[in-house]
Amino acid sequence: MKKNYIKRLLVFFTVIIIFSLVYIPLFNDLKFGLDLKGGFEVLYQVKRSDGKSLKSGDLNSTYDVLKRNVDSLGVSEPEITIEGDDRIRVKLAGVTDIEGARKALSNVANVSFRDTDDKLLMDASVIKGAKLSYDENGKPAISLSVKDKEKFLEATTEVSQKETGKNVMVIWYNFEKGVNSYNKDGETCGNEDSMCLSAATVSQGFSSDVIITGNFEKEEAENLASNINAGSISTKLTEISSQNVNASYGAGVLTKTFVAGLIGMALVILFMTILYRFAGFISGINLLLYMLLVMGVFWLIGGVLTLPGIAALVLGIGMAVDSCVITNERIKESLEEGNSLKVAFKDGNKQSWSSIFDANVTTLIVAIVLFIFGESSVKGFATMLMITIFATMFIMVFINRLILSGFVKTGRFDENPNKFVKYLKKNKEKRKKVNVKAVEITKKCFTITLIYLVIGVIYLAINGFNLGIDFRSGSDVTIKADKITVSDVKKDFKKLKYDVVSVEKQENDEIYVRLNTELKENGINKVNNYFEDKYNAKTEINVVTDIVKQDLVKNAFYSVVIAAIAIIIYISFRFKFSYAISSITTLLHDVLLVMALFSIFKIEVNVIFIAAILTVIGYSINNTIVVFDRIRENQGKYKGKLTRESLKKIVNDSVSDTITRSLYTTITTLIPVVCLIILGSKGILPFNIAIIIGLVAGFYSSSFLAPQLWYKIESKNLPIDERVSVKKKTEENQDVTVQENNKKTTKKKKVFKVIKNIILTIYILGCFSFTFLLYGPYDNFRTWLISTAMSTMNHQYLCKWFYNDDEILMVIKGNYIVEVNEETNTDLIDMEEEITYDNEYEEQILKHNKDEKYKIIELEVNRQKGYLAAIYDPSMVKVSATKSLGVKGQLVTKMAEDNKAILSVNGGGFYDPGNNSTGGMPTGVTISNGKVITDNNYSSYTQSGGIIGITNDNKLVLIKGATAQKALNLNVRDGVSWGPFLIVNGKKSFIKGNGGWGYAARTAIGQRSDGIILLLVINSNSSRTKGADMVDLTDIMDKYGAINAANLDGGTSTVMVLPQKEALKYKDTCTSTYCYINDPVDGALRHRTRAIATSIIVTDK
Repeated sequence: MKKNYIKRLLVFFTVIIIFSLVYIPLFNDLKFGLDLKGGFEVLYQVKRSDGKSLKSGDLNSTYDVLKRNVDSLGVSEPEITIEGDDRIRVKLAGVTDIEGARKALSNVANVSFRDTDDKLLMDASVIKGAKLSYDENGKPAISLSVKDKEKFLEATTEVSQKETGKNVMVIWYNFEKGVNSYNKDGETCGNEDSMCLSAATVSQGFSSDVIITGNFEKEEAENLASNINAGSISTKLTEISSQNVNASYGAGVLTKTFVAGLIGMALVILFMTILYRFAGFISGINLLLYMLLVMGVFWLIGGVLTLPGIAALVLGIGMAVDSCVITNERIKESLEEGNSLKVAFKDGNKQSWSSIFDANVTTLIVAIVLFIFGESSVKGFATMLMITIFATMFIMVFINRLILSGFVKTGRFDENPNKFVKYLKKNKEKRKKVNVKAVEITKKCFTITLIYLVIGVIYLAINGFNLGIDFRSGSDVTIKADKITVSDVKKDFKKLKYDVVSVEKQENDEIYVRLNTELKENGINKVNNYFEDKYNAKTEINVVTDIVKQDLVKNAFYSVVIAAIAIIIYISFRFKFSYAISSITTLLHDVLLVMALFSIFKIEVNVIFIAAILTVIGYSINNTIVVFDRIRENQGKYKGKLTRESLKKIVNDSVSDTITRSLYTTITTLIPVVCLIILGSKGILPFNIAIIIGLVAGFYSSSFLAPQLWYKIESKNLPIDERVSVKKKTEENQDVTVQENNKKTTKKKKVFKVIKNIILTIYILGCFSFTFLLYGPYDNFRTWLISTAMSTMNHQYLCKWFYNDDEILMVIKGNYIVEVNEETNTDLIDMEEEITYDNEYEEQILKHNKDEKYKIIELEVNRQKGYLAAIYDPSMVKVSATKSLGVKGQLVTKMAEDNKAILSVNGGGFYDPGNNSTGGMPTGVTISNGKVITDNNYSSYTQSGGIIGITNDNKLVLIKGATAQKALNLNVRDGVSWGPFLIVNGKKSFIKGNGGWGYAARTAIGQRSDGIILLLVINSNSSRTKGADMVDLTDIMDKYGAINAANLDGGTSTVMVLPQKEALKYKDTCTSTYCYINDPVDGALRHRTRAIATSIIVTDK
């Protein structure tokens, strides 16, 4: 027996050594990514030059052009991949001349047909394409498929009519005038390095497909056809993200990561040996086979090894060890029950299979989702993760089991199984068994969890994330130089005139700079050259445009949601729905905890963070499934009817049985991750930190949250008369079992329970949905919330609760308005002018009865509803103010009634000095009937707008930043202060995004060149109407002919009021003397009680 044991051991190590030696050449042929080798990466968005929709053929042809351009650089292993429907990613590992590479890649292929005098006859748009063909003698030729036959006939006919020697059609690739000519290059035409692709004699005109013949070899003909096709495409490339990594930095990263991986593996083998002795040692050595298989498969599929790939590989080690721990723990349990080693080995492997299988399948689901929705580096991570899962199942389950069974069969360990797997013998004195009262501490666990989650989520909501370039767009610059400081760099970028977000000093004296600016090719070269010339510095620049950012955020959101749904479906299929609900709840706990801690400690969130989150999901489910598998097993063993007491015992026993295993697998996975943090690269530091937090959270939630949640759900599902018996002691200290008397539960209580569950479900879904709206891929929602809240004086807290100052500033910078910087030219208004209408908008305004003082036009387009009032006599438009000026506001309906107005809308901005919850004081200057009634500092409320006034000659003037005296000097008789100004002298303001004001109910005033005043209100009511932003207001005013227009106060102030008789034409009920006709923002009550400072009234009194 001993000889057999030694023989098998020698064979085992011999196989390991042979495999290792065979694989050494393989590692020399591995492809390394930019982060390990240095180089350049760029992502292009492909569009057709003619504006037509892009086709797959266009994308493939562009791919060929890029491949040809890359070949000219002499890069040994370029990686060019098509992503989605309109993008191509190019990776050039090892490239040092970044500027030259970018220039070469951006060369657009252009094929042209010319005569011998270099006159352009036609371009490649005339042909559909080219392909290899054969002439009548069977020799290789090129077949041209003609698209524009008329143009082709014209060109070939023109050439054919020239004298002999001149009747030649020359095909050029990227012909450059002054550089290329037929006289100079004609003799080299057709050579591989010549821009002259072909020179064919034309004897007659052709109006159909043709064949170009010559002394072509097959390969030459194929190349010529390929070049013609490459040059015939009509696409343009837009660089939407780029990255360059210094080669020395990449080499250093590779060394660090390799060392960290080796040390991590060695420590795992040592830990396994101490923990499980011989079985642990063999399993640890099998990790080498596992590594060799993973790398072999990765090499066979042509994978490119990157930092995220190495992270997946190292983490795969933890997963591989996990399967060994589960099996060995099962073997130990069987041995402790008194079974022989052979029986225990067989039982342990059998009982552990379902846990290992389910745990790996759920992780595989996560990997597949990552692969589908991830971009380049995340795809690499997902690919490696999938390979490690299959390698785990093959090596660490089947091969490891096969090898260990061979040693078990030798009988070497029969007398002393403790040498095979360290265990505690049955009935041994001082034998300690873990006994966890999991259900009894449920309340404590839930309370503690709720406290730290609430604190974390609140902090996250207030401060947000420290977003990396992937999720905020812009540029990151890493500068490495001997003598350079943060202060120097700040001054340098200020000199370069770039918008700097932050400058930080990092390890190895590197300076890390974040820019809001999306550097283009010229900008990248400018920064590189500047720091190289001044400091002899090496720079690495990453650029992500807003297009890429939005896609990354959207894909990240979809990845998490789809992974969660897929896991719920799988667990429901393999277990029960109650298990799935418990699992997904604890999963959310782990994810929220990781997110909250990243927010608290300001750890950068980048694209690989999403991979980390999904890996955490996989590990969380992995641990939880092992516990649930034991619960299912113990539940199957239970005889009799289930009660709360029996469910409690099942949960407690299951957690006690698995908590040691969960602890060990967490430790074995933590070991390589900690090694990567201490010894590895900072490039994957956020990933490793997220994994550590997730592992600890997963251990806690799988043992102290998920089982208890399952217990709560299952106990509720028990029949009413079989729920737990409650034990009480009699006076004689005897236990008496008293059955719970639930038979009298009324139908009313049952209905209440259903309603309660529905409300709870809606509440939970609502909370998560709102969180996703705030932090998911909903840029429009985020922009709307921030711009709408920040445009008010009293409700800015609505966005400051959820976003930090940097995030708010980024939205504001992307949404602003630049007003026309001109004084209002009142000469443009001619009230005597006879205007005839020539479009529908003019007709709506001008077609009216002569006795009509105003006309109201109902607007409804794209979920925007509102009213536009055309006031034909501008002298009727005046300003009214609250009677309790400076104290409290007044209803618009009341101001209209006091002035006997025939129409009224809300006026300018206001605030509340008396804290009476009403607008008692107008902002800025207010003039009514030629008298100044308020004059305060308007600029403290907004930087845009000014005085919106009507002069004595009834012309609307817009006065930027004016004083009351200037308004009076301009003969303003009535005016309010607000803005922004939308149109001045017929010129529209420049509006970026939504202008920084968001969507809301809006009010605006304008005047046409014929003097007609326009008063506009746009509703905003929940899902029925979305409101308007500054772009919408400007467009509407412009359509209806306003040459001057300005925004008035909006939101809940927005209202258009008419006398009762007129109001009933637009609404069903009106019980007051005056009523508003537009839909209220948040219910009729608010509008009836919304007191404001000023209103624009129309009165003939």
